Amino acid sequence: MSDPADKPIALTMPALSATMETGMLVRWLVAEGQSVQIGDLVAEIETDKATLDIEAEADGTVMRIAVPAGTRDVSVGTVLAYLQPLGIQTLPSDPKPVSAPRPSAPALTQRAALRDALVGAMRADDSVVVFGPGAGTDHSPNRISDGLADMFGTRRVVDTNAGPQALAGLGVGAALSGLRPVLDLECWALMLPALSLIGQAAAQARFASHGTTRCPLVLRGPHGAAAQSGPQLSMDVAALLTALPGLRVAAPFWPGDAAALLTDALRHDGPTALLESALLYGTQIPDPDDQDSLPAGKARLWRHGQDVTLVSYGIALSPVLDAAEHVQKDHGISADVIDLRYLDPLDIDTVAASVARTGRCITVEDGPPNGSIGARVAAAVSARVFDALRAPVAVVTGAETPLPYATALETAARPSAERIAHTIRAVVAR
Repeated sequence: MSDPADKPIALTMPALSATMETGMLVRWLVAEGQSVQIGDLVAEIETDKATLDIEAEADGTVMRIAVPAGTRDVSVGTVLAYLQPLGIQTLPSDPKPVSAPRPSAPALTQRAALRDALVGAMRADDSVVVFGPGAGTDHSPNRISDGLADMFGTRRVVDTNAGPQALAGLGVGAALSGLRPVLDLECWALMLPALSLIGQAAAQARFASHGTTRCPLVLRGPHGAAAQSGPQLSMDVAALLTALPGLRVAAPFWPGDAAALLTDALRHDGPTALLESALLYGTQIPDPDDQDSLPAGKARLWRHGQDVTLVSYGIALSPVLDAAEHVQKDHGISADVIDLRYLDPLDIDTVAASVARTGRCITVEDGPPNGSIGARVAAAVSARVFDALRAPVAVVTGAETPLPYATALETAARPSAERIAHTIRAVVAR
């Protein structure tokens, strides 16, 4: 069995903002054969917004520079160079990154899927409107609503340029008046000052009116890690929002589910928070084993196995799938992988049915451990199928810290495929 630490490390073009799709590699600060330490500056990247340096993510030697200096329009995720970890004496003739690319990636990205779903809903229902800073313009938040003002007019697509409280108030008022507003958020972390309006006026509208008042408000935008966005913009708000009764919370991973979740939200008569990942907007993702359309509130069984159940959502599903592939190939351990899709309500029925068959459960998420989604799943699974468990439910989370800006620290604070694979082996061995 090969040790992942022995494999070349791919240095890729980072997404330096939620809207970045390409960038220019201005210059290299290192050369092939040069030794670097974690945190050393290795290259200068230029986007339409800024010029920034990127860092080495590990100690090692620059074994190959794949993209020469001065190259323009380098797509996010492109391998720029390979680092050889320290202690390896020979170079492989054809170095590969730690996580090999998965086959059969579809052409549709999450950004395109969300935009298509929004356009379809606006064509089908005149009550669907969009508000947000830059909404409908060529600088809309995260590029989801680009050009919609030209398609549907500025009465239905409004560039509000308002603060979080004003934006939330506008959305709640529009929803209570009979419209179906979509708030096009720049970032969920920036909406924290508006939680009182979201949690009280929107989420409690039906309860406070004895079921006579609807508040069909959709709030959608990125949350969590966004590649060197710093702790203020990279806050994971999933657990925080699920603590607001009456607010439905969903988190897409697969582009097909991103479109489905937004469509479900626009049909719902209550408020829905759609938690997207800036790291997934421009990423192509392979189709799951089961591509059937699912009802609102239902989790997706992404991959079938028999030894352990892995439960995750959003961006954390990516290292989970890598870990599941690794342990099956190198250890013969097969895993059910479940994408929760909805964080509130939780589809515990699907999770419990899988755990009753595999006898083991591991939850994985990017957010911090206190009050985590995984803790809720673990408690529910233990109560539902305790007799079937062969080992305690394991909960893998991000670090109990604001997400750092430095790439190496940011990576260390989030669950990795190697850490998840180690947990799988430990749980299955019990």
